[in-house]
Amino acid sequence: MIFNQEPLEIKNGVKIFSKKDFYWGMISREEMGNFLKLARETGWRRALGKFSFSLPKLSYIERYNRADFHFMLPLDKDAVILDLGSGFGNLTIPLAKYYKKIIAADVTQELLEFSRLRADEEGINNIEYAKIDPLEYANLPFHEKSFDSVVISGLLEWVGPALPGKNPNELQQNLLTKLATLLKDNGVDRLFPAFVFNDPHSKLRYTPILPRFLANFYAKRKGLASGYKTYIYSRRGYKNMLRYAGFRFINFFYPQ
Repeated sequence: MIFNQEPLEIKNGVKIFSKKDFYWGMISREEMGNFLKLARETGWRRALGKFSFSLPKLSYIERYNRADFHFMLPLDKDAVILDLGSGFGNLTIPLAKYYKKIIAADVTQELLEFSRLRADEEGINNIEYAKIDPLEYANLPFHEKSFDSVVISGLLEWVGPALPGKNPNELQQNLLTKLATLLKDNGVDRLFPAFVFNDPHSKLRYTPILPRFLANFYAKRKGLASGYKTYIYSRRGYKNMLRYAGFRFINFFYPQ
C-alpha cells in the first residue's frame, strides 16, 4: 500500500487528503476554472488551442518532452513514481507511459482534475491523484519507502510562502528530509533547481545570490509585502540540503 490513510473523500477522481482549500497556479482560480470547464466540453487539446490565457507562456502545458529527464534515471518499467506538485500533468502523463504507477500529488484540486481529464482522454489508467496539504507542512499521506523516484520539478522554491512567519530554508529542508523517507533504499529524487541570477517568481534580479536579509529588504522595497520567500540555491547549496536530508548519492545533470 502507498497511502498511509484513507482519503477524506474522492471528488472527480481525486483522492482528497487535505481540509485546506488552497489554490496555487500560474493563472487565477477563476481563469483555471473556466479553462477546466472548456476542457471537459471540448477535450483538453482543443481547449488549449481555443482558450485565451492571460499568460502566453502557458503553452508549455502540452510539451511532454519536459519529462525526458527520466531516461537518465536508473528506473525500470515496474517503478512507482511520486510526481509532487504535478500541476497540469505534463510530466505525469509521459511518465505514466513508461512506468508501472504514478502518484500525482498537488495542493490544487483544479489542476489535479485537469491532469486526470487528459489522462482519461489518452487512455492512461495507472495514475492516482491526491490533493494534499501545502508542502510547508511536510504532511504527506504516504508510507515510508513507497517510491522508486520522487519528482519535484520547479517546486522546492515555492515551499515557504504559505507559512510567511517561518524560515523558507527550514521548511524546504523539512520537506526534503520527509521525501528521503518516502524513497525505497535504491530510490532516486529528481530536483529541478530553476534559475540563479534572476528570480522567476518575484521577477527581481539578483535576489537568489544576495544574502537572504538583503534579498528580503530589497524585495520589500520593490513592493513585495512578504519579502523574499521563494528561495533557490546554487549547486553547492542544493547538494548540502540533500545531504542533510539523508540523500547519499547526489548527481547533477545539465542540458547541452
